[in-house]
Amino acid sequence: LPMLDRWVSPAEALRLFGVPEESSLAKAVAKGDLGLTAGSIVSAMGRSLHVGCASRALDIALDLAPELTTMAVVRYGSSCSGIDAFAVAVEARLEGEMRYVHASERRPSVAKALARVYRGRGLVRSAVSKDARTIVHTQGPCEIWSFTPPCEPFSKRNHTRSDAGLLEAAEQVRTMLWYPRLWRPRV
Repeated sequence: LPMLDRWVSPAEALRLFGVPEESSLAKAVAKGDLGLTAGSIVSAMGRSLHVGCASRALDIALDLAPELTTMAVVRYGSSCSGIDAFAVAVEARLEGEMRYVHASERRPSVAKALARVYRGRGLVRSAVSKDARTIVHTQGPCEIWSFTPPCEPFSKRNHTRSDAGLLEAAEQVRTMLWYPRLWRPRV
């Protein structure tokens, strides 16, 4: 925050990204239960979707499957999860219970924090894979699946872009798109 001559706090980062105070993520940050430094929390939020954007995308998708909004339990999975602001939108939108069944995150500290945030929703550390591609064959079905692949390899701000990095990232996206082909999530 240049005007205040200080960095953004984790609570402020959550507000900037539209995370409601009643969400599992906000509660875990408030309790200091993530096992991450303040800088790591802010960095993880900075790599995240804005909850308002995720909510809008979810609303459009749920128009195609409105029965999910009233189911007693909806299984949710994500790939390239990060701290998973998309899960915040799902959690807020459903009338029933969201069961977080699997995720993937390559940064070990963020993977551990993700499992801590959503343990009350059923996510266990062993269901958070380091490699998003393994989810295609090792994890089962869910009704709602989100996939937010890292954009760094494609970003013009990435000063170390390479053809090999772009090819690897494109291959990861191609592999991950097998998940909906095999498991057919509704959304």
